[in-house]
Amino acid sequence: MRTPDADVGSRVRLAIRRQAGICVVYVEGDVDAATLHEFQERMERLLQEGDTRIVLNARGLSFANTATFGFLYYLHETLQRRGGYFLLCELSPKINRIVNMLGLARRLAVYRTEEAALAVARSGEE
Repeated sequence: MRTPDADVGSRVRLAIRRQAGICVVYVEGDVDAATLHEFQERMERLLQEGDTRIVLNARGLSFANTATFGFLYYLHETLQRRGGYFLLCELSPKINRIVNMLGLARRLAVYRTEEAALAVARSGEE
């Protein structure tokens, strides 16, 4: 069950679901210059709360600027250093194309479905 967690600005919304030590974050809308700071703060709060296994379901992400992708890479690196992981799933074709163009597909763990990402998360392997 998804529970609305944060209304981050008027154009992006986050919902969080925790299951067996895995934090699934659902993002909907745009993460851009107007909403990035609040998005970063909420994701940083997850780290401060001790979440080390995070899956970002980006099915509802309609736009992300390049700073957003840099922040996602930062999350990946930070969680890896802490012995956890950051997985992306359900990217739209547009967002997936950008991830590939930026070369992040080789650095970030990207999965077609949430089920596939959760299977990896449960196994503890990236």
